[in-house]
Amino acid sequence: MSATFTFTASDQEASYRLDQLLRERFPQFSRARLQEWIRSGAVKVAGQPSRPSHVVRSGEVIEVEPAEPAPLRATPISPRAWWCMPVQGWPAARW
Repeated sequence: MSATFTFTASDQEASYRLDQLLRERFPQFSRARLQEWIRSGAVKVAGQPSRPSHVVRSGEVIEVEPAEPAPLRATPISPRAWWCMPVQGWPAARW
């Protein structure tokens, strides 16, 4: 994702928090991910880094450069270990 998205806040979007506005504009991403982008400087308001709590004003230019998600770290487990894992709400197995 190397594309940069630029848009101008409308009168209807004025008084939204920056993270809430981005959630409206980019519904495919979680609000937590959007807040990470804001904190890392990938989102700029009027050319300057901002905070998730920034209150947007009408006419402000917002630039968003989506960041790649962190790689997943999966650890393989043996099938035996998977079958022995306790299930929440079930009684513990007594061998």
